[in-house]
Amino acid sequence: MNKSTSYTPYDNVFHTMVQRMPKYLIPLVNEIFHENFRPEDEVVVQSNDLPAEDDSGEIKRRYSDSLFSIKGTETKLFHIECESRPDGTIVIRMVEYGFHKALQDGYYENGEYVLKMPDAAVLLLRHTRMTPDQFWVRIITPGEEARYPVKVLKAGNYSLKEIFQKDLLFLLPFHIFAYEKDLAAIDQDQEKVEQLKLTYGEILRHLAERSDRGEMSANEGSLLMTLMRHVLDGVAENYDQVREVGNTMLGRVIEDDFTRLLDQLDEMDRKIADKEREISAAEAKLGEAETKLGETETKLGEAETKLGETETKLSNVERLSDDIRRATEYLTAHGRAEEIIQLYREDSFLEEVLKMCR
Repeated sequence: MNKSTSYTPYDNVFHTMVQRMPKYLIPLVNEIFHENFRPEDEVVVQSNDLPAEDDSGEIKRRYSDSLFSIKGTETKLFHIECESRPDGTIVIRMVEYGFHKALQDGYYENGEYVLKMPDAAVLLLRHTRMTPDQFWVRIITPGEEARYPVKVLKAGNYSLKEIFQKDLLFLLPFHIFAYEKDLAAIDQDQEKVEQLKLTYGEILRHLAERSDRGEMSANEGSLLMTLMRHVLDGVAENYDQVREVGNTMLGRVIEDDFTRLLDQLDEMDRKIADKEREISAAEAKLGEAETKLGETETKLGEAETKLGETETKLSNVERLSDDIRRATEYLTAHGRAEEIIQLYREDSFLEEVLKMCR
Protein backbone atom coordinates (compact mmCIF):
# COMPACT_ATOMS: atom_id res chain seq x y z
CA MET A 1 0.00 0.00 0.00
CA ASN A 2 2.10 2.75 -1.26
CA LYS A 3 1.60 6.23 -0.08
CA SER A 4 1.92 7.78 -3.49
CA THR A 5 -1.25 6.13 -4.70
CA SER A 6 -3.15 8.48 -2.42
CA TYR A 7 -1.00 11.46 -3.34
CA THR A 8 -2.36 15.00 -2.91
CA PRO A 9 -0.60 18.23 -3.91
CA TYR A 10 -0.39 19.15 -0.21
CA ASP A 11 1.97 16.32 0.74
CA ASN A 12 5.08 18.25 -0.24
CA VAL A 13 3.96 21.29 1.75
CA PHE A 14 3.72 19.07 4.82
CA HIS A 15 7.14 17.53 4.11
CA THR A 16 8.64 21.00 3.66
CA MET A 17 7.29 22.14 7.03
CA VAL A 18 8.75 19.05 8.71
CA GLN A 19 12.16 19.38 7.09
CA ARG A 20 12.64 23.15 7.10
CA MET A 21 10.68 24.28 10.17
CA PRO A 22 10.74 21.31 12.56
CA LYS A 23 10.42 23.56 15.63
CA TYR A 24 6.75 24.05 14.75
CA LEU A 25 6.23 20.33 15.35
CA ILE A 26 6.60 20.92 19.11
CA PRO A 27 3.32 22.83 19.68
CA LEU A 28 1.61 20.47 17.22
CA VAL A 29 2.73 17.46 19.29
CA ASN A 30 1.73 19.20 22.53
CA GLU A 31 -1.75 19.78 21.09
CA ILE A 32 -2.26 16.27 19.72
CA PHE A 33 -0.67 14.19 22.46
CA HIS A 34 -1.14 16.56 25.44
CA GLU A 35 2.60 16.77 25.99
CA ASN A 36 4.53 19.64 27.58
CA PHE A 37 7.61 19.99 25.42
CA ARG A 38 9.28 23.40 25.49
CA PRO A 39 10.04 25.54 22.41
CA GLU A 40 13.77 25.08 23.01
CA ASP A 41 13.60 21.27 23.07
CA GLU A 42 15.40 19.54 20.20
CA VAL A 43 13.48 18.02 17.30
CA VAL A 44 15.31 15.28 15.38
CA VAL A 45 13.67 14.39 12.07
CA GLN A 46 14.46 10.79 11.26
CA SER A 47 14.65 8.86 8.03
CA ASN A 48 11.18 8.09 6.72
CA ASP A 49 12.47 5.38 4.38
CA LEU A 50 11.37 2.03 5.80
CA PRO A 51 11.67 -1.50 4.36
CA ALA A 52 8.38 -3.32 3.83
CA GLU A 53 7.47 -6.69 2.34
CA ASP A 54 4.76 -6.64 -0.35
CA ASP A 55 2.29 -9.43 -1.14
CA SER A 56 4.84 -11.20 -3.33
CA GLY A 57 7.40 -11.30 -0.52
CA GLU A 58 9.64 -8.75 -2.23
CA ILE A 59 11.21 -6.10 0.01
CA LYS A 60 10.35 -2.60 -1.19
CA ARG A 61 10.79 0.85 0.30
CA ARG A 62 7.91 2.63 2.00
CA TYR A 63 7.79 6.26 3.02
CA SER A 64 6.02 7.83 5.96
CA ASP A 65 5.26 11.55 6.11
CA SER A 66 7.24 12.19 9.26
CA LEU A 67 9.06 10.22 11.91
CA PHE A 68 10.76 12.41 14.47
CA SER A 69 11.81 12.48 18.09
CA ILE A 70 11.70 15.34 20.56
CA LYS A 71 14.35 15.52 23.27
CA GLY A 72 12.96 17.13 26.41
CA THR A 73 13.08 15.85 29.96
CA GLU A 74 12.64 12.54 28.16
CA THR A 75 12.96 11.60 24.52
CA LYS A 76 9.87 10.45 22.67
CA LEU A 77 9.33 9.20 19.12
CA PHE A 78 6.39 10.45 17.08
CA HIS A 79 4.88 9.54 13.73
CA ILE A 80 2.45 11.87 11.94
CA GLU A 81 0.82 11.35 8.55
CA CYS A 82 -0.92 14.11 6.59
CA GLU A 83 -4.09 13.08 4.74
CA SER A 84 -6.31 15.13 2.48
CA ARG A 85 -9.37 13.20 3.64
CA PRO A 86 -10.10 10.09 5.72
CA ASP A 87 -8.58 7.04 4.04
CA GLY A 88 -9.65 3.52 4.92
CA THR A 89 -6.04 2.31 4.71
CA ILE A 90 -4.31 5.06 6.69
CA VAL A 91 -4.51 3.29 10.06
CA ILE A 92 -3.03 0.11 8.60
CA ARG A 93 -0.19 2.15 7.10
CA MET A 94 0.41 3.80 10.46
CA VAL A 95 0.75 0.39 12.13
CA GLU A 96 2.97 -0.87 9.31
CA TYR A 97 5.36 2.10 9.46
CA GLY A 98 5.37 2.12 13.24
CA PHE A 99 6.10 -1.59 13.48
CA HIS A 100 9.02 -1.42 11.03
CA LYS A 101 10.46 1.51 12.98
CA ALA A 102 10.00 -0.43 16.22
CA LEU A 103 11.89 -3.35 14.66
CA GLN A 104 14.74 -1.04 13.69
CA ASP A 105 15.00 0.33 17.22
CA GLY A 106 14.18 -2.88 19.10
CA TYR A 107 16.35 -3.96 22.02
CA TYR A 108 16.81 -6.82 24.48
CA GLU A 109 16.01 -6.18 28.13
CA ASN A 110 15.49 -8.41 31.17
CA GLY A 111 15.23 -11.56 29.09
CA GLU A 112 12.82 -10.25 26.49
CA TYR A 113 12.82 -8.25 23.26
CA VAL A 114 11.23 -4.83 23.42
CA LEU A 115 9.54 -3.25 20.38
CA LYS A 116 8.33 0.26 21.17
CA MET A 117 5.80 1.77 18.75
CA PRO A 118 5.89 5.56 18.21
CA ASP A 119 3.07 7.83 19.29
CA ALA A 120 0.99 8.10 16.10
CA ALA A 121 -1.41 10.66 14.69
CA VAL A 122 -3.06 11.71 11.44
CA LEU A 123 -3.38 15.35 10.42
CA LEU A 124 -6.64 15.45 8.45
CA LEU A 125 -7.17 18.38 6.11
CA ARG A 126 -10.77 17.36 5.44
CA HIS A 127 -13.19 15.50 7.65
CA THR A 128 -16.87 14.82 8.23
CA ARG A 129 -19.05 14.67 11.31
CA MET A 130 -18.52 10.90 11.31
CA THR A 131 -14.71 11.16 11.47
CA PRO A 132 -13.55 9.96 14.91
CA ASP A 133 -11.09 11.86 17.09
CA GLN A 134 -9.01 8.73 17.43
CA PHE A 135 -8.62 5.46 15.58
CA TRP A 136 -7.89 2.22 17.40
CA VAL A 137 -6.15 -0.88 16.12
CA ARG A 138 -6.71 -4.05 18.11
CA ILE A 139 -3.73 -6.40 17.83
CA ILE A 140 -4.40 -9.98 18.89
CA THR A 141 -1.43 -12.19 19.79
CA PRO A 142 -1.28 -15.72 21.25
CA GLY A 143 -0.33 -14.10 24.54
CA GLU A 144 -2.75 -11.21 24.93
CA GLU A 145 -4.38 -8.32 23.08
CA ALA A 146 -3.02 -4.81 22.63
CA ARG A 147 -4.78 -1.66 21.41
CA TYR A 148 -2.73 0.83 19.38
CA PRO A 149 -4.16 4.37 19.29
CA VAL A 150 -3.83 6.64 16.25
CA LYS A 151 -4.93 10.12 17.20
CA VAL A 152 -6.65 12.47 14.73
CA LEU A 153 -6.15 16.23 14.45
CA LYS A 154 -8.71 17.92 12.20
CA ALA A 155 -7.13 21.02 10.71
CA GLY A 156 -10.46 22.58 9.79
CA ASN A 157 -11.60 22.66 13.42
CA TYR A 158 -9.08 25.36 14.40
CA SER A 159 -9.95 29.02 14.10
CA LEU A 160 -7.25 31.55 13.28
CA LYS A 161 -7.42 32.78 16.87
CA GLU A 162 -6.74 29.27 18.22
CA ILE A 163 -3.88 28.73 15.77
CA PHE A 164 -2.02 31.79 17.06
CA GLN A 165 -2.99 31.33 20.71
CA LYS A 166 -1.68 27.75 20.69
CA ASP A 167 1.27 28.58 18.42
CA LEU A 168 0.04 26.06 15.83
CA LEU A 169 1.79 27.74 12.92
CA PHE A 170 2.22 24.29 11.39
CA LEU A 171 -1.48 24.49 10.47
CA LEU A 172 -1.30 27.91 8.76
CA PRO A 173 -0.64 26.64 5.21
CA PHE A 174 -3.72 24.41 5.53
CA HIS A 175 -6.07 26.99 7.08
CA ILE A 176 -7.77 27.54 3.70
CA PHE A 177 -9.41 24.13 4.16
CA ALA A 178 -11.61 25.69 6.85
CA TYR A 179 -13.26 27.71 4.04
CA GLU A 180 -13.23 25.06 1.33
CA LYS A 181 -16.97 24.30 1.42
CA ASP A 182 -17.75 28.02 1.03
CA LEU A 183 -15.25 28.86 -1.75
CA ALA A 184 -17.85 28.76 -4.54
CA ALA A 185 -20.04 31.24 -2.66
CA ILE A 186 -17.06 33.43 -1.72
CA ASP A 187 -15.88 33.55 -5.33
CA GLN A 188 -19.25 34.99 -6.43
CA ASP A 189 -19.61 37.56 -3.65
CA GLN A 190 -17.26 40.56 -3.56
CA GLU A 191 -18.12 41.29 0.08
CA LYS A 192 -17.05 37.77 1.05
CA VAL A 193 -13.89 38.16 -1.04
CA GLU A 194 -13.02 41.28 0.95
CA GLN A 195 -13.68 39.38 4.18
CA LEU A 196 -11.24 36.68 3.06
CA LYS A 197 -8.67 39.41 2.39
CA LEU A 198 -9.13 40.63 5.97
CA THR A 199 -8.51 37.09 7.21
CA TYR A 200 -5.21 36.88 5.35
CA GLY A 201 -4.39 40.40 6.47
CA GLU A 202 -4.77 39.22 10.07
CA ILE A 203 -2.42 36.32 9.35
CA LEU A 204 0.22 38.64 7.93
CA ARG A 205 -0.12 41.00 10.90
CA HIS A 206 0.51 38.15 13.35
CA LEU A 207 3.52 36.96 11.37
CA ALA A 208 4.95 40.48 11.28
CA GLU A 209 4.52 40.82 15.06
CA ARG A 210 6.35 37.53 15.61
CA SER A 211 9.13 38.70 13.34
CA ASP A 212 9.40 41.99 15.25
CA ARG A 213 9.67 40.07 18.54
CA GLY A 214 12.43 37.91 17.09
CA GLU A 215 10.31 34.74 17.26
CA MET A 216 10.42 34.19 13.51
CA SER A 217 13.09 34.88 10.92
CA ALA A 218 12.37 36.69 7.66
CA ASN A 219 13.09 33.46 5.76
CA GLU A 220 10.59 31.50 7.88
CA GLY A 221 7.90 34.13 7.32
CA SER A 222 8.56 34.14 3.58
CA LEU A 223 8.47 30.34 3.46
CA LEU A 224 5.17 30.21 5.36
CA MET A 225 3.59 32.68 2.93
CA THR A 226 4.89 30.66 -0.03
CA LEU A 227 3.43 27.45 1.40
CA MET A 228 0.10 29.13 2.20
CA ARG A 229 -0.09 30.39 -1.35
CA HIS A 230 0.84 26.98 -2.76
CA VAL A 231 -2.00 25.26 -0.85
CA LEU A 232 -4.47 28.05 -1.64
CA ASP A 233 -3.73 27.68 -5.37
CA GLY A 234 -4.47 23.96 -5.14
CA VAL A 235 -7.66 24.23 -3.10
CA ALA A 236 -9.03 27.21 -5.05
CA GLU A 237 -7.92 26.01 -8.47
CA ASN A 238 -11.33 26.76 -10.00
CA TYR A 239 -12.02 30.02 -8.16
CA ASP A 240 -10.27 33.00 -9.75
CA GLN A 241 -11.42 35.57 -7.20
CA VAL A 242 -10.19 33.50 -4.27
CA ARG A 243 -6.85 32.83 -5.95
CA GLU A 244 -6.47 36.55 -6.55
CA VAL A 245 -6.71 37.03 -2.79
CA GLY A 246 -3.54 34.95 -2.59
CA ASN A 247 -1.91 37.15 -5.22
CA THR A 248 -2.92 40.32 -3.39
CA MET A 249 -2.30 39.34 0.22
CA LEU A 250 0.50 36.78 0.00
CA GLY A 251 2.18 38.13 -3.11
CA ARG A 252 2.60 36.27 -6.36
CA VAL A 253 4.82 33.23 -5.88
CA ILE A 254 8.36 34.16 -6.82
CA GLU A 255 9.89 31.74 -9.26
CA ASP A 256 12.94 30.96 -7.13
CA ASP A 257 14.72 27.62 -6.86
CA PHE A 258 12.58 26.49 -3.92
CA THR A 259 9.17 27.18 -5.45
CA ARG A 260 10.25 25.59 -8.71
CA LEU A 261 11.42 22.52 -6.79
CA LEU A 262 8.11 22.36 -4.92
CA ASP A 263 6.19 22.46 -8.20
CA GLN A 264 8.49 19.83 -9.70
CA LEU A 265 7.95 17.55 -6.70
CA ASP A 266 4.19 17.96 -7.03
CA GLU A 267 4.34 17.12 -10.72
CA MET A 268 6.65 14.14 -10.14
CA ASP A 269 4.37 12.73 -7.43
CA ARG A 270 1.35 13.25 -9.66
CA LYS A 271 3.00 11.32 -12.49
CA ILE A 272 4.04 8.52 -10.12
CA ALA A 273 0.48 8.29 -8.81
CA ASP A 274 -0.87 8.17 -12.38
CA LYS A 275 1.59 5.41 -13.34
CA GLU A 276 0.73 3.38 -10.26
CA ARG A 277 -2.96 3.67 -11.09
CA GLU A 278 -2.18 2.50 -14.65
CA ILE A 279 -0.18 -0.44 -13.26
CA SER A 280 -3.01 -1.34 -10.87
CA ALA A 281 -5.53 -1.21 -13.72
CA ALA A 282 -3.27 -3.37 -15.92
CA GLU A 283 -2.78 -5.86 -13.08
CA ALA A 284 -6.56 -5.98 -12.56
CA LYS A 285 -7.11 -6.68 -16.27
CA LEU A 286 -4.39 -9.34 -16.21
CA GLY A 287 -6.09 -10.92 -13.22
CA GLU A 288 -9.42 -10.95 -15.08
CA ALA A 289 -7.74 -12.48 -18.14
CA GLU A 290 -6.11 -15.17 -16.00
CA THR A 291 -9.45 -15.92 -14.36
CA LYS A 292 -11.15 -16.26 -17.75
CA LEU A 293 -8.29 -18.44 -18.99
CA GLY A 294 -8.71 -20.65 -15.94
CA GLU A 295 -12.46 -20.89 -16.57
CA THR A 296 -11.81 -21.75 -20.23
CA GLU A 297 -9.28 -24.43 -19.27
CA THR A 298 -11.78 -25.87 -16.80
CA LYS A 299 -14.49 -26.00 -19.47
CA LEU A 300 -12.03 -27.55 -21.91
CA GLY A 301 -11.16 -30.20 -19.32
CA GLU A 302 -14.85 -30.92 -18.77
CA ALA A 303 -15.38 -31.20 -22.53
CA GLU A 304 -12.43 -33.57 -22.86
CA THR A 305 -13.83 -35.70 -20.03
CA LYS A 306 -17.24 -35.88 -21.71
CA LEU A 307 -15.58 -36.73 -25.04
CA GLY A 308 -13.68 -39.55 -23.35
CA GLU A 309 -16.90 -40.86 -21.82
CA THR A 310 -18.65 -40.68 -25.20
CA GLU A 311 -15.79 -42.52 -26.90
CA THR A 312 -15.93 -45.22 -24.22
CA LYS A 313 -19.67 -45.63 -24.69
CA LEU A 314 -19.25 -45.77 -28.48
CA SER A 315 -16.56 -48.41 -28.12
CA ASN A 316 -18.86 -50.44 -25.86
CA VAL A 317 -21.69 -50.15 -28.39
CA GLU A 318 -19.43 -51.28 -31.22
CA ARG A 319 -18.19 -54.23 -29.18
CA LEU A 320 -21.77 -55.23 -28.26
CA SER A 321 -22.85 -55.00 -31.90
CA ASP A 322 -19.97 -57.24 -32.94
CA ASP A 323 -20.83 -59.76 -30.20
CA ILE A 324 -24.49 -59.90 -31.28
CA ARG A 325 -23.47 -60.35 -34.92
CA ARG A 326 -21.22 -63.33 -34.07
CA ALA A 327 -23.89 -64.90 -31.82
CA THR A 328 -26.55 -64.41 -34.53
CA GLU A 329 -24.37 -66.16 -37.11
CA TYR A 330 -23.80 -69.09 -34.71
CA LEU A 331 -27.49 -69.57 -33.92
CA THR A 332 -28.45 -69.32 -37.59
CA ALA A 333 -25.80 -71.89 -38.61
CA HIS A 334 -27.06 -74.30 -35.97
CA GLY A 335 -30.74 -73.99 -36.84
CA ARG A 336 -31.66 -71.96 -33.79
CA ALA A 337 -32.72 -68.71 -35.52
CA GLU A 338 -35.85 -68.47 -33.36
CA GLU A 339 -33.58 -67.81 -30.35
CA ILE A 340 -31.86 -64.76 -31.89
CA ILE A 341 -34.34 -62.39 -30.24
CA GLN A 342 -33.09 -63.57 -26.81
CA LEU A 343 -29.66 -62.13 -27.62
CA TYR A 344 -31.16 -58.64 -27.28
CA ARG A 345 -33.15 -59.43 -24.15
CA GLU A 346 -30.77 -61.45 -21.98
CA ASP A 347 -27.11 -60.62 -21.46
CA SER A 348 -26.52 -64.02 -19.87
CA PHE A 349 -27.84 -65.81 -22.99
CA LEU A 350 -25.58 -63.66 -25.21
CA GLU A 351 -22.56 -64.62 -23.09
CA GLU A 352 -23.58 -68.29 -23.22
CA VAL A 353 -23.80 -68.27 -27.05
CA LEU A 354 -20.46 -66.40 -27.33
CA LYS A 355 -18.82 -69.14 -25.28
CA MET A 356 -20.12 -71.69 -27.78
CA CYS A 357 -18.74 -69.54 -30.63
CA ARG A 358 -15.19 -69.88 -29.36
